[in-house]
Amino acid sequence: MKLKLAEIVESVDGIKELSALKLPAKTAYQIARNMKLVNVELDEFNKARSSLITDKYGVRSEDGDSFQVPPENVEKFTKEMTDLLNMEINLDIYPVELADEVLLSADTMYRISWMFVNYNQEEKKGIIIND
Repeated sequence: MKLKLAEIVESVDGIKELSALKLPAKTAYQIARNMKLVNVELDEFNKARSSLITDKYGVRSEDGDSFQVPPENVEKFTKEMTDLLNMEINLDIYPVELADEVLLSADTMYRISWMFVNYNQEEKKGIIIND
């Protein structure tokens, strides 16, 4: 399935919420497998984001403990982050079919809807991050 990296990043809390529920073994396995795939992409995303901050646009703070993107680099940094988040990736997910008794907030369901059997990619075109 093709997803924008932003969709993956925004789904983290929803997947954690879903994974904390007591579910049938098959459903729990599918979610755990999907989490593993998502975590691989998140690790790569975090490396790329960190590199943009530490190696390209950021400046080490005076105390040396952190980096900040100075005002003169914010526009360039934001553009590259937008491009990164809008990048399409392929995930070989297991579509999950949830029982009606599983209770999730509408926000959580929206953020992780791509993981479910009845997901319609035409209804949710992905997330465009505007700068």
